[in-house]
Formats: sequence, C-alpha cells, structure tokens
Amino acid sequence: TPYAIDPRDLVPPPPPDDGTSARVNHPDVPAAYPPGVELVLLASTYAGDLVGHPKLPLRLLLIAADLFVLLALYRRAPRAFVSYGVHPLPLLEIALGGHLDGFAIAALVAAVLSSSAAAKGVLIGLAAHVKPTALVALATLRKRELPIALAACAIAAAVPAIPYVVAGAPLADGLVEYGTRW
Repeated sequence: TPYAIDPRDLVPPPPPDDGTSARVNHPDVPAAYPPGVELVLLASTYAGDLVGHPKLPLRLLLIAADLFVLLALYRRAPRAFVSYGVHPLPLLEIALGGHLDGFAIAALVAAVLSSSAAAKGVLIGLAAHVKPTALVALATLRKRELPIALAACAIAAAVPAIPYVVAGAPLADGLVEYGTRW
C-alpha cells in the first residue's frame, strides 16, 4: 500500500485540553443548570433530532433571545443598545452561537418592559432558572407590585422543578458539585 499506516487504522489525537475540559461533561455529576434550563435543552435537542440538526433549535432560540434584547434596547435606550451591542462578552457569545445567559437576560428585559406585576414575577422566576441571581431583580419592583410578583415568581420557579421532584432527581446537586469541586 502507498501508506505507512492504513487510513482505517489511524486514531485521531485527543483534542487539546486547555484546563477546563476536565471540569465539564461528567456523566457522573448532575448538570449545574436549574431545571428550567434543562427542560429547554431537552426540548430543543429533541426538536433538533427530529429535523436532523440537534443543535439548530437551541441556537435559533439563543439567537432570538439575543436579538430580542438588542431590539428592546434599541427601541427603549439607544445608548444602551450601542453599549451592549459592542460589548465583547455578548458580542462574542452571539458570534459563537449564543449562551444560555441570553435567556435570563431576555426574560429580565421582558420583565422590565412588562406593565403587569404578575408577568414581571413570572419572567424573573423563569430568568432564575438560568441564573438564580436574577432573583435580585425582585428588589427593583415597587412595593405595591411585590406581593403579586413574588407569588408569580415562586410559581414560575416551582413549576419547571415539578418533573424533577416527582422523579426524585436532584435539583441543585450539580451546582453544588461544580461549585465545591472546581
């Protein structure tokens, strides 16, 4: 044969490890994301499998979230639109196909735009399923909005967790594991 090694016998080298690969994708460690994000990932992957492109629906959702944020900023605060639009972190994330944080940001922007205390609470609760720190947004609500928003937030935060609780699956074990191990 013209080859020193038959092409069928070639084994590609492992991808370079930049020090972070060892800290992600552990089948023995639960995901660090809250249940709401896990359900979105499950549904989008299922939809992607149906169309033969597992990542496509998720990428489209992430792009839609980023575009929503940009459009909302453009319409409400043009200077913030420019600042956000050229900021390296969101710009890099958009260029690389988005990041789950875009869901939380979009939900928080939608909460700011909403005139309903219940809608604000639901959106903040959903944002907390991406980043629990989104709950800090509750502190920005008016006193008269707070009781309704808190109740709606609690419901929105609890509903996505129901399948996990029913199945006896851990809700925060992955986050605790990643936070304490790495």
